[in-house]
Amino acid sequence: MLLDIRFEALASHCVSETSMSKQRVGLKRSRRSGRGDCQARNSRRRLFIEPLEARCLLAVDVLYVGDQGDNSIQVFDAGTGAYVSTLVQSGASGLKGPRGMVIQGSNLLVVNQNVNTEFNGEVLRFNKDSGVASSPLVPSNHANAPFAPRGLVVKDNVAYVADFFAAPSRIAKYNATTGAFIGSLIPNGFAAEFNPRGLVFGPDNKLYVTVYSAFDSDILSEDASGYVLRFNDTSSGAFEVIARNTPDGVHQSGELHNPEGIVFDPSGTSLYVTSFRPDRSGNGVVVIDVATKTQREFIPLGGDNAAQSLLFGPDGRLYVPINTGAAAGSVRAYDVTTESFNAIVPTTSGRLQSPWYLTFGKTNPATLAYESGTTVDAAPVLAGVESTPMDYPIRSAAKVVSQTLNVADVDSTVLTGATIRIANNYQSGSDALSLGGPPVLQSNWNPATGTLTLSGTATLAKYQGALRCILFENTSSNPSTGQRRVVFQVSNGSVTSNQVSRDIRIVAASATLASGQAFSPSVPALTPTLPPPPSQGVTTVASATSLTGTPVGAEAESDFLRSQATVPDSNTVDRVPIDEDRAVQQANFKRIVADATGNPFLSPFLIDESLRSLYGDSQSEEPLIQIPRDESVKLLADTLVLAP
Repeated sequence: MLLDIRFEALASHCVSETSMSKQRVGLKRSRRSGRGDCQARNSRRRLFIEPLEARCLLAVDVLYVGDQGDNSIQVFDAGTGAYVSTLVQSGASGLKGPRGMVIQGSNLLVVNQNVNTEFNGEVLRFNKDSGVASSPLVPSNHANAPFAPRGLVVKDNVAYVADFFAAPSRIAKYNATTGAFIGSLIPNGFAAEFNPRGLVFGPDNKLYVTVYSAFDSDILSEDASGYVLRFNDTSSGAFEVIARNTPDGVHQSGELHNPEGIVFDPSGTSLYVTSFRPDRSGNGVVVIDVATKTQREFIPLGGDNAAQSLLFGPDGRLYVPINTGAAAGSVRAYDVTTESFNAIVPTTSGRLQSPWYLTFGKTNPATLAYESGTTVDAAPVLAGVESTPMDYPIRSAAKVVSQTLNVADVDSTVLTGATIRIANNYQSGSDALSLGGPPVLQSNWNPATGTLTLSGTATLAKYQGALRCILFENTSSNPSTGQRRVVFQVSNGSVTSNQVSRDIRIVAASATLASGQAFSPSVPALTPTLPPPPSQGVTTVASATSLTGTPVGAEAESDFLRSQATVPDSNTVDRVPIDEDRAVQQANFKRIVADATGNPFLSPFLIDESLRSLYGDSQSEEPLIQIPRDESVKLLADTLVLAP
């Protein structure tokens, strides 16, 4: 039998709410930790021994609970409330004040408020199964780290963090994969003090926020005003008030005091919001009809019990962790129709001291709705790659691997990365993959593994366009002729897609000349003239040797190039204007890719109408390319033409 043997802290008597102050941007603001009136005493500890076999998980889901009392993350069976494990031990990775939590892929993201410390808040990452910590998504020393973070949601690979009581208070936005700061969301023209706490995206895809306006009254007021705001978008700051509790009575929700936790019911029509301290025993849950902006009902928590968050669970019940009062340390499951409850995690279990935020394994990280399916986030899907192998002639220029690959994702509009690798017969030092075109995504080629990595949050269309511009090249004069296989895969930040692939055959060098001849523009001469401005047809570059100017190899995708329609022009041949110094002038034509400074030939860039979203509108009046007027482009001046 395997045993888990450890010491566990017993509950402290109480935790100070305002025992630590910080200085930031010239303003002194106090850390808000728990609910009580004294400093935490030295805690007692007990020896705990448990057979690991008792942790076998039989339920279809688990419940994660952040415990303010001992700064740990506890895991329970979502169906029975039985204890499963301590995922994050007390104080691990500097956890001090766990707040908002969501599952993102294999990670549990946890807001760490760093209560009663000199540090800013942060967003930590733990493996949702093992509890192993990885680097913080947003570390406390980040230039835009949140001061006192509370609620957290993630949508379209953007993490939204309610930065409560900062200077100024805001909703901070970060890239949910890299942690890069995106910007701050603040309501324009909001007259009261904006101190956001809870966050949730509604069924209308709009962000709903609970606000505690501390400076409407004294900071320790028992009855500070409460608001629920709805942002019309996540960039402009335009908003409207859904509920408020102020003396003017507009959109008044009578029991909406110091709101924090916020979630929609399964029907998506009503908001459930935690409310506490209109007096010492008036804590509860306010139910708001979103359409009418009125309070529909109030569910009391009884006595001095209070809660900071709430979620609907797998059985349609409302789960409420009680963090202070006689029932502190319990998690209640409410039938919202009858307002009756049972303590799925009772106080007597001794597992929790002061539970604040919680999440189920299948809680949607944006809407906080419980997903009854087996997955929270559907994987992206790749399809449409050509079924026939691609022929690559020896010593030819780089060739596009796939022109027909399609990308889809039913529940996300963006992707965060992609990998393209040579899986079979990879010849290190000779085989290479690259991203053609302007650098709209970051790319990194690893010759040791034969893998090209694309990174950056971008739309599905941009990733699809980029994947259709992946180039294969072999630089050896005597390459191995084993058939290569190029494998594509993408990620939306939470889950990865299926893999699709295309084979590449290395064929005899004689195919290079044939390919080059097939690609050669059928023009009488390459002597430049000064025609009217070029048409908006497809722009290509013919490769040429530095000695003869004879087109060779270039881009072997000639069938694709010839299939692209061009707009007729009054000239028999479209050409690029050349000035009196034989330098190429700026011209309004589609983007091309060419290296005219160090290579004996110039590689064209394939233009596909599906890539307009990737590289911009071809009808733009601005020049899409500028070529330097120096010796490096004399060859280009003689060889750059438009496809007939």
